[in-house]
Amino acid sequence: MFDAERHRIERLEFRKMEIRDWFVKFSSAVLLPWLHRIAKDYKERNGVYLNGVTLLPHYYKEVRDKEIAALASLFITEKRMMEQVKIMREILTPSPWNWFVSRGFVELGTGKVMGMRISGWNYGAKNIEISEFFDKLQDKYLQTGSFPSGEDIKRLLPPLPQMPNNLRWLRIVLEDDVYGGGLSHDRRLCPITKDVTELLKVCFPNYRAYGTVDDAISLFAFDDDSDFFYAALAFKELSKSNPKGCRKMRDVIPRWYSKGEYVCPVFWKRRFPWMFD
Repeated sequence: MFDAERHRIERLEFRKMEIRDWFVKFSSAVLLPWLHRIAKDYKERNGVYLNGVTLLPHYYKEVRDKEIAALASLFITEKRMMEQVKIMREILTPSPWNWFVSRGFVELGTGKVMGMRISGWNYGAKNIEISEFFDKLQDKYLQTGSFPSGEDIKRLLPPLPQMPNNLRWLRIVLEDDVYGGGLSHDRRLCPITKDVTELLKVCFPNYRAYGTVDDAISLFAFDDDSDFFYAALAFKELSKSNPKGCRKMRDVIPRWYSKGEYVCPVFWKRRFPWMFD
């Protein structure tokens, strides 16, 4: 008996395999090595990308203080980031661990301050949301003697817009011996930003037909998928120093890709000589 659903799934899988094989053939000689090179160069020149998650834990030396600071940093938004980092440091006191075990977070959830936001403006996390999260977290800690796993942490957090990417950053920046709950042992996924999707459109025009953004980025064969983020930042930087060349890349590469014909390195070098510097 003909199974329509199974046939549909098999066709989708076959189509994904075709897309993957063509992408690898198209990009492996020039495009992928270039992206790997510019990502590595960007990281060496600029270091770890600075946001609340990458910055706040590094103000502390003790592992336990870093753990609490890292979890608190999940509430920080990109907008007016440094102001929020400063406020969060004041909230956490010089010893975030002591603040946590002594239930210092309770003060954030009472009185007039509970509705205030750490940004100081009309966006970002409210004090009450931070207080409730750490209250739940302490309950879990007292029950088990350790912090919850990554998935359990997600369930404790409020559904704020910054959480998905901040959780990805938490996996990227924390050393394995810092976060006892194992969040840093998860696959290090690339933060999804406008710069990331813009680069995907240039290098992998039909990436949506392949699957999710994470599925697409996995084909770029970085040691960590998160390094694609640095390739995107490097491409953005190049767009400012070589705007004409990058406009040409945005036009030519998708056109080459869509034709389905292999482009040898000689033609890449003729069109984009700076990729070979």
